[in-house]
Amino acid sequence: MVSSQSKYDIEYIYGEFGDTYTIQILNDDGTSADISWANRAKLTVLDMDGNVLFSVTTEDASPLVIATPNVRWPMLAAQTAASSYDGKIEVQVKLTTYSGGETRKRLTKVFDGFIYKNKVT
Repeated sequence: MVSSQSKYDIEYIYGEFGDTYTIQILNDDGTSADISWANRAKLTVLDMDGNVLFSVTTEDASPLVIATPNVRWPMLAAQTAASSYDGKIEVQVKLTTYSGGETRKRLTKVFDGFIYKNKVT
């Protein structure tokens, strides 16, 4: 993970893996969001043209973990090296809860991010 402060909400180095990236979900007023209602999450990373670079969910073998107010992403090499993209990205975190097969509540947060091919941390 990139350890220096940045203008981006999420950033990492291409091919980075083995750590857990914590993504804090905030309310519109900047306070920590209570996302304890969510039982499913999906993280999608898109390039600036809207092409999906990769996505990961709470159902995957190495799943996202919801721990209010955070979503924790255990980074896998196959995810972060999903393309050779280098530059600004859009990150979407979708949180949902289901009951009887239908969606009861959903929240989508959009973050600005950056993927570095090489960066000294």
